[in-house]
Amino acid sequence: MKLTLRFLLSMCAAALLLGVASCAPKAVPTDPASVVRAVFEAINQGHGETAASFFAPDAQWITAIGQPSGSQKILSWIRDGWIPLKTRLEIKEIQASGDNVTGVFTVQNVSDEFHSPTPLALSAVVQNGKITSMTWTTKK
Repeated sequence: MKLTLRFLLSMCAAALLLGVASCAPKAVPTDPASVVRAVFEAINQGHGETAASFFAPDAQWITAIGQPSGSQKILSWIRDGWIPLKTRLEIKEIQASGDNVTGVFTVQNVSDEFHSPTPLALSAVVQNGKITSMTWTTKK
């Protein structure tokens, strides 16, 4: 059976009316602050591949607990480390100046209700919609 354009459009319209799906592709952020926000949101939602897709192939991510380099190692680190811990990252403030992004966020294991979220400082460089470097340090 040959699908016609009219049939496809009617299916998209029905999906939109039902709130089930969107026929339009989701916009990919390119401005530096939005790229960093998108990484945090993807990690919070358990989408490691999406989070890693915002890193350049030779990106570096530096934290107190690890320093993965390259988008594939970063993907493994997110998928095997952050997501299983059910980590919640919450941006408190974020600003961009050119390619440079700085801010403050908190990190908390959502299953650990006894400890307060830990505040961390964020510094990142985003070029052409990809993070080339990101550093998390203890907020002083």
